[in-house]
Amino acid sequence: MILLLTTEAGDYSHIELVNWLEYYKADYCVLAGESFIVGRSSLSISDNVIKINGREITDEVNVVYYRRWAYPSNIQLVSINDLLCR
Repeated sequence: MILLLTTEAGDYSHIELVNWLEYYKADYCVLAGESFIVGRSSLSISDNVIKINGREITDEVNVVYYRRWAYPSNIQLVSINDLLCR
């Protein structure tokens, strides 16, 4: 699966990229930073297990496409160590 990280799910470039992924029938998941800020999505990373909205995706993700992400001032992290894979 391709994990697509973006700031807003509806911006033009994001839509074009998703259109291509759909065209090639790619398995993908969009993770928009804005959805965390407004409380529509949740992300959990613990003991090398990644969960989005309660669904474990650790073994499914092959590629992470970092298009853009939410503005750092909008998201507070408890510890950077929580985000590192070991």
